Amino acid sequence: MLKQIKSIIIIVVSVIILSIILTEVSAATCEKLPIHVQTLGKIIPVYVRGNGLLPMLVVGPATLFHNSYLPESFDKYFKIYFVDIFTKVSSYRLLDINEITLDDFVGSVESIRKQLKLDKVVLFGHSANGILALKYSEKFPEHVLCNILVGTTPFRGSEKSKISDAFFASKASIERKNLYESDKKKLAGLPPTYVNQYNAKRTWNFFDLTKKETENIWRGINLDENLIKKYFSLIDDFDIRQNMAILKVPTFLGLGSDDYTCPPVLWTEGSKRILNNPLLRHFVFDKSAHYPMIENEGTFMQGLSLFLKNYNIVAR
Repeated sequence: MLKQIKSIIIIVVSVIILSIILTEVSAATCEKLPIHVQTLGKIIPVYVRGNGLLPMLVVGPATLFHNSYLPESFDKYFKIYFVDIFTKVSSYRLLDINEITLDDFVGSVESIRKQLKLDKVVLFGHSANGILALKYSEKFPEHVLCNILVGTTPFRGSEKSKISDAFFASKASIERKNLYESDKKKLAGLPPTYVNQYNAKRTWNFFDLTKKETENIWRGINLDENLIKKYFSLIDDFDIRQNMAILKVPTFLGLGSDDYTCPPVLWTEGSKRILNNPLLRHFVFDKSAHYPMIENEGTFMQGLSLFLKNYNIVAR
């Protein structure tokens, strides 16, 4: 009788342990599988990564950052949601690109947040996508813990282009300038797509040009060229100096010392007053260009950690 009881206990315990293991495996598997949201007429997959407590939504071409351009060191602080509104995916309704406004892009971020059932989020906006993060946090500050902006310019247009050109002319090496001229010649024989134009400026965007992947960082990503062009046309007149009240939440600004697309002088000389805003903290990282979070990852994460602690977004 005693042996039967022991056997039953062993079986029950085994079943319980097995069920726990299967539950954990199932949860881990589900975490890797994409869910979908609907916005801007599209059915967009959402990929989730990270073990942190802070929900972070990547604004803009999230596929690029999901693939390799957002280091795993982010996973310590954030549970990261990658939602790429700029890729070509299935549509649930036809969208007239000509009718889209900047408010529609802001609304798409709000729609994604609601569908993911997130209350407050950290917004990650790289380059021009940082403007969308700023616009969203201006309209919905109650749903934003903070912004993380990287390589985002304070203003656009001809003034920005003139400063960027001068920065490149004065700081870039002869080798970098020669490679840029070579890439421009190659571009002349290619279709004028966003991807081709972006790749032709790798000398502006990357500090280390010896890495083969810098030649085409968009490989395997099917971008919605028309939607990208529309977005850029809507932010062409952006100038934070004309709307200093846009900063409604704590904002981290990461800049590369050798970023020719977004030279630090755009902020440190062209927009000094903005840097005095108590909600903004800027960091300039050496030996990096438009992607300091991967080119100078260690120092970047130190700065980001300091920012999160100083604003009590994470415990000190």
